[in-house]
Amino acid sequence: MSDNQKPSISFVVPCLNEVDAVLPVLQKILGVTQRASFKDSFSEHEIIVVDDGSTDGSIERIAEFSNIKLICHQTNQGYGAALKTGFKASTGDLITFLDMDASYDPDSIVALYSLLKNEDLDMAFGCRFQPSSQMPIIRKVGNHIFTWTLSQLFTTPITDVCTGFRIFKKSRTSQVLGLEEKGLNFSIALTLLAMQERWRIGQINIPYLEREGRSKLNVIKDGIAFASVILKKSRA
Repeated sequence: MSDNQKPSISFVVPCLNEVDAVLPVLQKILGVTQRASFKDSFSEHEIIVVDDGSTDGSIERIAEFSNIKLICHQTNQGYGAALKTGFKASTGDLITFLDMDASYDPDSIVALYSLLKNEDLDMAFGCRFQPSSQMPIIRKVGNHIFTWTLSQLFTTPITDVCTGFRIFKKSRTSQVLGLEEKGLNFSIALTLLAMQERWRIGQINIPYLEREGRSKLNVIKDGIAFASVILKKSRA
């Protein structure tokens, strides 16, 4: 793809029992894809939703959208597993992913892409930490601890190492699919991969809203899983 060609992009959205958020999230993504700024940036797009064993009617709600590709896990495999299923199925030159809980604003995708393009990055991160962020305080503390820990191991200035809204080059997919983490710890494992492999990475601030419904994150259990990833991979 030459510099003056517009890339195609794949949205990957994992879902687990988010029936109340499906409609607003998918409508927002579809709305963004109709804006002039999006069409000026990308040649084509696809939206892939990977349902990870929902039992609350999410699948039926998603299936109402004929222009969205739905892939279903028959049983729950985990957040990371759902993302990797979507990455495998993607056809875009670029891949972006965000959660199905309405906490991320898909309108940030053009700004993320501009950063990726202008700085010739492999991956651009959406940073959730600014005064308007609606992240619960205990999660903020945990994220800051993990970010500080990684800053001691690497010099890369990323301040939100667990963010769930990023864009990266399809050419990096084979490395991403090699990650063994299947749960929520996939997010920090992906950050560690990018740092260890010396990807060109950067970040911009993005809005972060209060999620719809109940969070799947268990602060203690998942916090331990995140810490285990750092410990294991820092020794590799």
